[in-house]
Amino acid sequence: MRIYSYGTMNPGLTRIPTPYYALETTVFVRRGTDVVVNSTKDLQKYKIVIVRGVQHTSDITNGLPNVEMVNGSKEMMAFLAAGRADIALANRIDGLGVLEAENIDSVHPLLTLANHELYMYLNENRKELAPRLDDAIKSMSASGELEIRIGAAEREYMESIR
Repeated sequence: MRIYSYGTMNPGLTRIPTPYYALETTVFVRRGTDVVVNSTKDLQKYKIVIVRGVQHTSDITNGLPNVEMVNGSKEMMAFLAAGRADIALANRIDGLGVLEAENIDSVHPLLTLANHELYMYLNENRKELAPRLDDAIKSMSASGELEIRIGAAEREYMESIR
């Protein structure tokens, strides 16, 4: 699962043209705080924590002055819960999963700032598979099978945490 810009930054990979999933860059905050975010421009006012190496959050915080990077989602949510940042930026389902798994009830999602289509990428030595994979994604999407499988995978992920 990679966003479009991943392929631009890694030109040696072949992007399957049809996206198969999407992620939501979501603002997470501590309950009871007065953080107000209506757009990415509002992020400049706050101290933000993100996970190092996650492209969609790196892209959205590029050039902002108060961004702290941590090594993982659990560390990020604990950092936010401890009051060391005003905002954590994460993929919505990942953030909710961590909050559930770590029993953090002092943090909640505030809003989604961006939606990113996700693509498959192939190593150049397997690029001949691209047309077959693209056709499969299109077919599964048209039939509704892709949506069913994604819903089942998301439910399974959240249930595995509980």
